[in-house]
Order: sequence, then structure tokens, then C-alpha cells
Amino acid sequence: MTIDRAATLGKFRPPRLGRVFERERLFALLDARSAVCGTWIAGPPGVGKTTLVATHLQARATPCLWLQLDAADA
Repeated sequence: MTIDRAATLGKFRPPRLGRVFERERLFALLDARSAVCGTWIAGPPGVGKTTLVATHLQARATPCLWLQLDAADA
């Protein structure tokens, strides 16, 4: 597999996480939106958006469609 292909595939998979703190209050907010087809998570860099969503999906064994966007996708 080429580096470009590996990088592209990584955009479609949630990140693999080590041990992280489960943020139950925020998990409850996401759980309340479970009947909605999509949820937008926004915030400044480094606040844990990706980690929050990935840990919630993992904890709840929720099927998802994952797309990681960055400046190169603009």
C-alpha cells in the first residue's frame, strides 16, 4: 500500500484510541441526538472533538460514517 493510499484510507476510519477519560455529560448529549441522522461537532483546535466522538462511538458500539477533513481538502 502506498503512503498516499494509507493516508486516504485514514480519513474514513475513526482514530484508534488508547485509554481516555469518558466524558459522560457530553456522551449524554450525544445519546439524546441518537435518533438524528447527523450531528455537527464544532470547536477550536485541541479541545477534543475527535476524541469525544471516537470514544462515544466506541463506548456505544455505534455504526457510523467517518470522514476526517483537513486543510488539504479545502
